[in-house]
Order: sequence, then structure tokens, then C-alpha cells
Amino acid sequence: MSIYPSERHQKLQDQIRHLHTHPPKKQSAFQGWRSFINWWESTKVEKGLDQLAHDLENLGIVKLLEIAGSISLIIVFITYIGSEKHRRDAEVMAAWQTITSATGQSGSGGRILALEFLNASPGANWRRKFPWFCAPHPTCTWESQSLAAVNLGAEEPGAYLVEIQLPGAFLRGANLQGAILRGANLQDATLFNANLQGAILRGAQLQGAQLQGAYLAKTNLKDAKVTAEQLDQAHLCQTILPAKIPLDPDRDCQMDWQPMALENQ
Repeated sequence: MSIYPSERHQKLQDQIRHLHTHPPKKQSAFQGWRSFINWWESTKVEKGLDQLAHDLENLGIVKLLEIAGSISLIIVFITYIGSEKHRRDAEVMAAWQTITSATGQSGSGGRILALEFLNASPGANWRRKFPWFCAPHPTCTWESQSLAAVNLGAEEPGAYLVEIQLPGAFLRGANLQGAILRGANLQDATLFNANLQGAILRGAQLQGAQLQGAYLAKTNLKDAKVTAEQLDQAHLCQTILPAKIPLDPDRDCQMDWQPMALENQ
């Protein structure tokens, strides 16, 4: 006598086969979150909070606080703009302290950033002032600080100022003895009576720089962008000149260096 499976047993087997061939789809994280949001919106707590927010919007005190908040923001903005010059002065003082504290030392000592900051070098973010959007117009940029007579000299090796950006810097009478200024940008800089003894200016950009009375004894100017006319009134002695400069590198060795009078600038 054959034994046939019961109808219930047959249905169970069919369900097992269906699970093997059609596994249940996993609910995505987004769908789960959406389901939670839908449930939360239907709760009494959410409905109560929504009604409370609606009631608060119609209260005069809330609107008054919104106006007060807006006024506070305006006051903060005006105060910030009004104190911009004060903050700038504090930053200038800090930059000078950085330079002064590193006097006579080799290495950079933070002097590259400090000098570029004081010179308000083009392209630097710190050059902008309110209204910032019109920079680099002079109205929106800080003026360069004078670097006259700044003391950056040191026994070899001197201050490490490689590739420093000081175009147009006013460095009259500056002490740059032994400074490593390889690749520096000193275009249109005023180096009148500057002491550059033993400085390394190899590959420096000196186009338009004023070098009258500059002390260039043992200065390395190899590959520097400078002309014979610029060096005509500089003090040369054991100076390494760029190629094709028709000047005697020992032209002034028999004379003591004397800074030129200011009226001859």
C-alpha cells in the first residue's frame, strides 16, 4: 500500500522550494529610515511638537527675538570690520618680533613669511582688506611696510631666505650680510646702500632693483637677472658676476665701502 504525503506536508515542501528559488529581498537602510520617519510623523508626540512650533511662529516675542538676532549679527560684522586695522597692526608687530628675535641666526626662523607679510607681497591672502572683493585694487590691499635698515645679517651661513618673494621691497640700508637669497624675487626692490657682503643671490630676480651704493663684496650673483648699469655704482670686490657682465669683479677692492649720500639716490 503506497503512502502519499498529506496535503499539509505537500504545502510545506512547496514553501521550502519557493524560499530556495525566491529568497526574500533585504530592506535597504534608506527604506528602513523612511519607514521610521513615516511612523514618527503619525505619533502624537510629533503632532504635538508640530503644533507647538506653529503656535510659536505666531508669537510676537519670537519675532522680536529673530529681529534682535539679526541686529546682533550686524553689530558683530561692523565690529569685526571696524577692528580690522587694529588686528593688522597687531600682526605687523608680531612679524617684526619674529624678525628681531632671529637676528644673527642662520636658518629661516619664520622670517620668510614675516618679511613677505610686511611687504604685502602680491598674491598673498594677507594683502587683502575690506572690501576684499576688489583686490588687488589699492583700495582693497594693505600698503607695504618699509623694510629699511632691517637687520638680517649673520656670519655664514646667514639667514635662509631662498626664493623669498619681495618685489618692490624698500630695503634701503638693510643688512643682508651672508643671507642665502638664491632664487629670490627682488624685482624693483630698493637696495640702496644695502650690505650684501657674502650673500648668495644666485639666480635671483633683480630686474629694476636699485643697487646704488650696495656692498657686494664676495657676493654670488651667478645667473642673477641684473644688468651692468644696475651694478655701475655698487661696490664690487671678489664678486661673482653673471656671465656677459662686462665689469671687473674686483673693481672696488682698493677702496673702503662708504654708503652713498641719500641725495645721490
